[in-house]
Amino acid sequence: MLDERLPCLSNLSASMAMERSWDIVVLGAGVAGASFASMAAEGGMSVLLVEAKEFPREKVCGGCLNRRAQTFLHERGLLKPLLESGAVSIASLHVQLAKHSSNWSVPSMLSVRRSTLDHLLVSDAIERGACYLSETKGIVEPLEIQELSVQQERSPTHRTVHLQSPSSSSRDTVAVRSRMVVVATGLSRSALPRGEVWPATQMESSRIGVHTLVPSSAMKIEKELETKAKRCEPTLHMLIGTIGYLGVCKTDGDQWDFAAAIDPDQVRRFGSIAACVRSILKENGLTNTAFLEQSSWQSTPYLTRTSDCVAMNGVFLLGDAMGYVEPFTGEGMSWAFAGAASLHQIICKASRSIDHSTAEQAWNRWVTTAHRSRQKSSRWVANQSRDLARARFVLRACDWLPPLKHLLLRKIMT
Repeated sequence: MLDERLPCLSNLSASMAMERSWDIVVLGAGVAGASFASMAAEGGMSVLLVEAKEFPREKVCGGCLNRRAQTFLHERGLLKPLLESGAVSIASLHVQLAKHSSNWSVPSMLSVRRSTLDHLLVSDAIERGACYLSETKGIVEPLEIQELSVQQERSPTHRTVHLQSPSSSSRDTVAVRSRMVVVATGLSRSALPRGEVWPATQMESSRIGVHTLVPSSAMKIEKELETKAKRCEPTLHMLIGTIGYLGVCKTDGDQWDFAAAIDPDQVRRFGSIAACVRSILKENGLTNTAFLEQSSWQSTPYLTRTSDCVAMNGVFLLGDAMGYVEPFTGEGMSWAFAGAASLHQIICKASRSIDHSTAEQAWNRWVTTAHRSRQKSSRWVANQSRDLARARFVLRACDWLPPLKHLLLRKIMT
């Protein structure tokens, strides 16, 4: 069983990392980055996994693992320890829109905190041979600067990454060299080289993600949710409101996970994230919500965006950094696992080549076709939620036509 109180400690220092040349430097130790680092290290590559935060830590996330995500973890030998850590098995999905309530039996779903999952994935990457550097920010050096530094005799087949610990000054960095760099630093893409063009398109009406954890002892609406869902088994409650939608479910550590996608203008209008979430709950008949004011809320940048290029010059984007669609029921984590596995396969096939262009072309092609195709269902569901009348019609249609409901479940949650 995982001990969440123990941090994932670095197993080398930045100065030690500088003394060698790496096959791959992975920036960002979230779901995508840690999974990729584990597979690459297991395959015999020298891997440096760099994370700016101290793990374990919580993150804006619904925390749900669908069947695809669970299959990946099972194949990696990680599903059993995850279950032993207290992950909650979700038996049903309850969708509430004002007075309309719809209940769906889900095929297989787990609820887990990101602190628990990320701790497991980073520990696994270390066990399989990856070197891990915690609380260290990494930024890829722009290629034009790298090429001009002839006196340092840098090979054009390598990229340089500057590492900086929180305690050091902005000028006090350590430079490491790597054949390839994987940027998995989330929506902010903060590790990308400044000065290089990495175009991305953000949807104008994109919402932001918000999140908090509420201890069961402080949870005041559990009975109300059970009444609306007409069941007391572990359930993922999806509550649709005018300004966004909210997911609520029990998770490990005797906590309740609150994750929402909200129109950013409404946060300014209501004055706080908690007030926005309270508004969604109130629209759905839940009024005993004062406890949310005492919660610590986290938020994300705009959620829905597309990267026009996800690989060039030895740098590969992975996870949320390569584009995202508003979450619904945990698809984001299954996308992260699938992306990590696919990028690993692509890089392995091209690992004997000095020229990275083959792998870059293959990765750009995979993201444009397979990855974005998987996001279509979530994009469609997110669009329905913006129009309450249309959302109500879709829910009723699913209740009237079970095959339609099963189709949506298969596309989104299996």
